Amino acid sequence: CNSVPIDQPFITCIIEDTTGNIFVGTGKGLRCIIDNQAKRMEDIVNKKGIPGALFTRLFADEYIRYLYTDRAGNIWIGMINGLFCWRNGKIIPERMSNSTELIPVNTICEDRDKNIWVGTTRGLYRFSEGKWTNFGVDQNLYIKRIIEDQEGSLWVCSTDGFIQFRDIKVTTYTTKEGLVEDYIMGVIETTDGSIYFLSSEHNGSVVKLKDGKVTQIPG
Repeated sequence: CNSVPIDQPFITCIIEDTTGNIFVGTGKGLRCIIDNQAKRMEDIVNKKGIPGALFTRLFADEYIRYLYTDRAGNIWIGMINGLFCWRNGKIIPERMSNSTELIPVNTICEDRDKNIWVGTTRGLYRFSEGKWTNFGVDQNLYIKRIIEDQEGSLWVCSTDGFIQFRDIKVTTYTTKEGLVEDYIMGVIETTDGSIYFLSSEHNGSVVKLKDGKVTQIPG
């Protein structure tokens, strides 16, 4: 086991890109591990067209909340102050809405149709065919996690329950459908197709969804 020192003690997330490089999100910017050595981002990123203040935010100051690599090899960087995409060695700011507000990003997911879904503190956004569309922004939906299951449904965890997107159908599960509470923090799918949801850390309950039936896991 080899240890690679990172100059920041607060690690928030970690991913591997399509070429085997490791990217580490911290409370003070983004780091990269190449050939078992920690590299400064300014040594490997094309800075052309990136304002100095923005570059400093990304790689020295900014709290990185989520990292995601899509199938095309792009790296999506979710931060407290917005979303960026690293394409072909260049950092591209993503403007998800017409507002000038910088929207905190919590989670990112790519579906089987290569759409990028982004969960934020201001709702759910989808990037498809070069355009952004928002879902639930008017309700100020706070999204915690997103996954796609084996059948192609998108499961969205929020502070108002969990939501299933299947084709054009939208189904919402809340306490009315048997949840202990509506604040859902995490989600996984098991090999048998069951979906497990983790509720708020205050109660720490786990709920199983199988064949449309909600079951609370005791313990």
